[in-house]
Amino acid sequence: IIRSLDEIMAADAFDASGLFRAALRACRYQGQQIGLPFVADAGDNVLLYNQGLFQKADAELPSADWTLDDLARAGAALTRSANAEQSAVFGLGLDLALPSAYPLLHTFDAELVSEDGRQTAINNDAGVAFLRWAYEWLHQRRAAPRPAQAVAGLEAMFRGGQVAMWRGSLRQLADMQRAAATPPIGAALFPKHPATGRVGAAASGMAFCLSRRSQAPLNTFQWVKFITSQEMGVRMFLEGYAEPGCRVAAWNDPRILERYPICASLAETADNAQVIHLPWNLRYAECLDAWNRAIRPLLTNETTPQDCAARIARDVQQILEEAASRGEAGESLAPSAPSR
Repeated sequence: IIRSLDEIMAADAFDASGLFRAALRACRYQGQQIGLPFVADAGDNVLLYNQGLFQKADAELPSADWTLDDLARAGAALTRSANAEQSAVFGLGLDLALPSAYPLLHTFDAELVSEDGRQTAINNDAGVAFLRWAYEWLHQRRAAPRPAQAVAGLEAMFRGGQVAMWRGSLRQLADMQRAAATPPIGAALFPKHPATGRVGAAASGMAFCLSRRSQAPLNTFQWVKFITSQEMGVRMFLEGYAEPGCRVAAWNDPRILERYPICASLAETADNAQVIHLPWNLRYAECLDAWNRAIRPLLTNETTPQDCAARIARDVQQILEEAASRGEAGESLAPSAPSR
């Protein structure tokens, strides 16, 4: 269905050096460039924080050199129990659902499936360490709301001042800052791993592909080039349509940095982000569903991190081992796969 862009890019002498390298890698298949990104980022790896709650607790504001240990100390300082005069406040809103949680997984150097897509990769030291970290926030520190405490949703709790910090995206930051009813919000890169210094990032975004049936591929490619330009990226973001395109230069454009200085560090992480490993049979949505079903008992303290990892591995491995024709895999993927 999809045409390789390699010959077209060569004939056009197209310079892809300014595009996010991770996004380009994510658009390669069987050694060919089959898509050209026009919006790209590193996933939900922005730490949004309520400035008023930090000031009230006299806590140090998040910074670019924070690690997960700093995050834990701040979470403890900001968490408070409900009483007759005030509602409870949680240090961190913790969303463990995939695909949103991929940057968190990568912070711990963990993956859902192997690089070739044929084996589960979560039931190992890295995967269990990630799940144990989440378990501690939820059930030992009690600094993150559990499902029964987050009926309205984590974003609503963050907007309402019941959650002090929340992992989100640049778009969510921009949307909240434009909303008059939202409290003053600051942003920093989500903290790195204290031992390895790894910054969690997962290549995400949207890309254009050309159909094999296209009768004017070179002409169509000229339009795709325009959409992927630096100026288009800047305009898309300033007008509230999408992130600042797919070029490092767009994310570092003075018009962007004047409003959101964090974009400079976000551009670096997006350029070097990890590409999400896909199941060999393309049953991506089913693998995500298996993760999200298995993670819920961990949120409600009905299982341990080790048992949770084992269940995810078992369920995902079963999906990977199911023999599926290309047609069946395509039908499985199309209705429910994320659009980004």
